[in-house]
Amino acid sequence: MATLHAHHSHSEHTTIQIKQISVSAPLRWLSAGFSDFKVTPINSLLYGFIFAAIGMLILLTSSNYPAFTIAAISGFLLVGPFVAIGLYDISSQIENAKQPTLSHANRHTRFNAISLISFAFIVSFIFAFWSRFTAVLTSVLFDNIDLATTGWASIFSNEGTPMLLTTFVFTGLGLAALVFSISVVAVPMMTHQRVDVITAILTSLKAVKKNILPMLVWATIIVGMVGIGIATFYVGLIITLPIIGHASWHAYRELVKN
Repeated sequence: MATLHAHHSHSEHTTIQIKQISVSAPLRWLSAGFSDFKVTPINSLLYGFIFAAIGMLILLTSSNYPAFTIAAISGFLLVGPFVAIGLYDISSQIENAKQPTLSHANRHTRFNAISLISFAFIVSFIFAFWSRFTAVLTSVLFDNIDLATTGWASIFSNEGTPMLLTTFVFTGLGLAALVFSISVVAVPMMTHQRVDVITAILTSLKAVKKNILPMLVWATIIVGMVGIGIATFYVGLIITLPIIGHASWHAYRELVKN
């Protein structure tokens, strides 16, 4: 068993090995994540509450601006791996038979900060592109509609809606797949090992490539749980996000050979 937050150091020439996993592995990660949640429900729920509160705020302040709402919710989901950094640390403490504390989790956010900040810039760039793309798309398809005043009703009554939704869905899925592939292992890895951002991203991509079907199952589970959270006006995220965060730690630990 690895010691708590082992400060591994990998040079650019070090090859990080990825394990071959079964298609049922995501269910095992989800079960382990739920177990961690039960060990420290108050701490976990606090992270979920913060995440849900941000989502509710976005919903309340942008309900009359469809283009902004679409971009904001999508971007909101992109930052999920960063919100879960504290949850990764809590799961690490549990893994090493420590009593998990929020103070330790909060301090740990400074671990490998340069790599995490670098990754944040990459995700911010993707979000900036997505926000601009959404704005341009809605502007082109709804150039005769004042979205700020007519809101969502104008979208569902407009003939351009099918094209908007089709373009939005396929582009969104592509970006979501990209972000998932570069972050699913990278973010928890950067909170556990002193690796640079490029090494972490390449490791994450390698893990997805080597385990395409299991990772597709894992992505589907995440989308489903996040979808449930959003469908309940973000209230459900108070529970689903912490479980996903804890489970993501176990996914990283099983996928990457240390």
